[in-house]
Amino acid sequence: RTIIERSGEGIALLQSDGRFFLANRTFFALTGYRMEELRALSLTHLMPLDAAPLPEDSDARRVPVETTLIRKDGEAFVAEISIHALTLEGERMTMCIVRDVTERTMFQRALRREHDFISAVFDTAGALVAVLDKEGRIERFNQHLQDCTGFDLEQVRGRHMWDIFDAPAERDQVREQIALLLAGCPHSNFESAWRTPAGEHVVVAWSNTVLTDSAGSVEHVIATGIDITDRRRAEAERLRLAQAVEQ
Repeated sequence: RTIIERSGEGIALLQSDGRFFLANRTFFALTGYRMEELRALSLTHLMPLDAAPLPEDSDARRVPVETTLIRKDGEAFVAEISIHALTLEGERMTMCIVRDVTERTMFQRALRREHDFISAVFDTAGALVAVLDKEGRIERFNQHLQDCTGFDLEQVRGRHMWDIFDAPAERDQVREQIALLLAGCPHSNFESAWRTPAGEHVVVAWSNTVLTDSAGSVEHVIATGIDITDRRRAEAERLRLAQAVEQ
């Protein structure tokens, strides 16, 4: 009992009928109940009516589960509960270790929302976007880039970015530009061209940057491209017309 009382985690012992037998001060602080109030309750009384039941299988009970508990004042919090069977003075009991993980859960949910938002922007952006690792290998391709190149992400994941270009000169240029970024150059801009699956010639203006870790080492290269094919065709046509007039 001394170990239970001194623990910084909420600990409660439940009798075989599920009612509380003993709890420590941390558990009182988490729930707002006193021991004399808990004796008439079971753990399910502290859970919402629609909460999933806690596992009964002995193997499953060894794994911490997250659920919602309701404090005496009605405030809800996210709890991580570990359940262990034990025998105390000849009577089989259940020990519940309760941790308030509300902040951790909120942080994880915020990260998931941010990840979902970034993924949505990544896949709906009008630009061509690729994420490369610190070796220049492809980690992500957005949908627009997949459509333009004819490659599915799984076809190119793990390949070097320059390998998706057909012409040797284009491959060499892309390799050199990515090498500059990986060597410490924070930005890189260049143009490249390739043929789409439909056989169209596409000119892309690339603007590239790097993401670094806390030590300043490159972790990722973000390559963002814009299709400037029409612009280059218009410029070529203006040049042709100007030359025709001069002649």
